[in-house]
Amino acid sequence: MSTFPRIPAAMRPIHNFHFVPQEDVENVCMYKPGGYHPVKLGDILRNNQNLKYRVIGKLGHGSFATVWLAKDEPTGHYVALKILTADATSNRNEAHLLTWLRDKSKEHPGYRHIAHVLDTFQVKGPNGVHDVLVMEPVARLFWMQLNASDVFNSHVKSFLQQVFIGLSYLHSSGVMHGDLHLGNFALALPSLHKHGEAELLNFFSGMEATVLLTLDPEKQTDSLPPYVLPPINLVELVIKDLCASKSDELCVKIIDFGNAFRQGDPRPPPESPPYIRAPEIEIWQRSKGEAASDWGIQGDIWSMGCTAYEMIWGEAFFYLWGDKDVLLSNVAKCGGPLPTSWLPYIDSEYVGAASNPARDEKWDRIRDTALKYRPTAIPQPLWEKNTRLMIDMIQKMLKADPSSRTSMNELVNHPWFGIDGMRV
Repeated sequence: MSTFPRIPAAMRPIHNFHFVPQEDVENVCMYKPGGYHPVKLGDILRNNQNLKYRVIGKLGHGSFATVWLAKDEPTGHYVALKILTADATSNRNEAHLLTWLRDKSKEHPGYRHIAHVLDTFQVKGPNGVHDVLVMEPVARLFWMQLNASDVFNSHVKSFLQQVFIGLSYLHSSGVMHGDLHLGNFALALPSLHKHGEAELLNFFSGMEATVLLTLDPEKQTDSLPPYVLPPINLVELVIKDLCASKSDELCVKIIDFGNAFRQGDPRPPPESPPYIRAPEIEIWQRSKGEAASDWGIQGDIWSMGCTAYEMIWGEAFFYLWGDKDVLLSNVAKCGGPLPTSWLPYIDSEYVGAASNPARDEKWDRIRDTALKYRPTAIPQPLWEKNTRLMIDMIQKMLKADPSSRTSMNELVNHPWFGIDGMRV
């Protein structure tokens, strides 16, 4: 096993540090009061019952948390520790929501497609008090799309149906996720417990740490960890275990509830990527609440439509080139006229396009591209039917008028899912 951690070769100063952090690590400037909790490998975090979780690897990070692979010392089970920033702990309700959701409607088939919390506690550190959410470890789907696209593509229809089932469970429970992009879908790791700690660490050896050495010695405070790490890619382990087993079943989980909220509760500040954000939210913000609506179940459905397309085709449905009025007119082309109550809040230059849109050729291009790349083993009539149903499913989610969007409860049984073995 290679020496760990080691200092990378790049040594130009950045952000007041001597060494350049890698691109796939958290923003090191967030190691400050109110920000991330400093963590290093081998740290032991204790819950309210004095049970110990020992950190053995880095799983990822987000704007409001870092996520670590740990071992539950009393049982030997692997867990994920999501450690929220101190500011997120005081301003958000993720721990409360997940605890509530854990005991809600367990008989619903979508319950198993939610990454449920196993334990919650708080840790006090130099940057404040932080919520710690103990979760089952998962492997993020976008890593599979990037690093094992053939496996991802062969399972994408199953992945989407599982996400739809999980989302129907959330919506039936009155919960909006608020951030349904590909990075927030993940794979369960039921066979992780079969791997010993030494084997697991050896499998992920070679990770390169960046030492956090400040240019100003006075700023080398306890707020900083000694180094930062890239995440370990658990998808590699999923592929290895998949090849070793006779089953090809992969269970998808919806993760990251930092933007989630219950119906009737205050919504956290929106952090979802703009390219999946529903058009009514833009109008609601422009009108200061006079028109359209804030994020709700229909906003989740819109985001899911954008992300479903991205999962199938590997590219975004909407791009944010140009101003947002151009985007709104494109929304109308693809999803039908915008509601008339929205039009006063759109630049007059684009009102015509938004209220009486020209027929968009995007759907035709999607169909033509799919038909062009028909696998030779699949009969053309069946492939054409599969393509038509795939487009129909996405169109049902991407209606410009929120009231026209099809519920996830209906979409889980869309006929596209009934045609087996085909990606698009």
